[in-house]
Amino acid sequence: MKKTHLAAVTLGLVVAIGAASVASAQPLVKGTFDLPYEVHWGKAVLPPGRYSITIDAADRPAWVTTSTGRRLTYVLARSSSDAMKDAPTALVIAKAEGRRVVRSFNWREGNRNFIYRSYAREIEQGATGAEPEAVTVRTARR
Repeated sequence: MKKTHLAAVTLGLVVAIGAASVASAQPLVKGTFDLPYEVHWGKAVLPPGRYSITIDAADRPAWVTTSTGRRLTYVLARSSSDAMKDAPTALVIAKAEGRRVVRSFNWREGNRNFIYRSYAREIEQGATGAEPEAVTVRTARR
């Protein structure tokens, strides 16, 4: 009887600790941004408007949510590198195939640059040669 009780108490503690760690888990980065124009990001087309971005961990996809809280899409970075120190925390938008696309998300405070589309691919597909634009992402302070 004592072994059964000890096992039940142990299992209860493991479940409680696990639930507490999940409940207190903070995303790696969370921020908001305003798009003044339509943007293609992965397979999604985002019309002009206000959005939120949440990345739980560096190897996890970025969740893009509308201003009403509806999850619109998620995109996984192809690669990442150190942040561009001379650039703000922002989405880097490039013109390719006659439309605007998210090339990367430069997260200066976390020293990460999440790359979603390579510049080489833009050149292959006839980029206009225009300089990429930056859409500022306002992040919460930790």
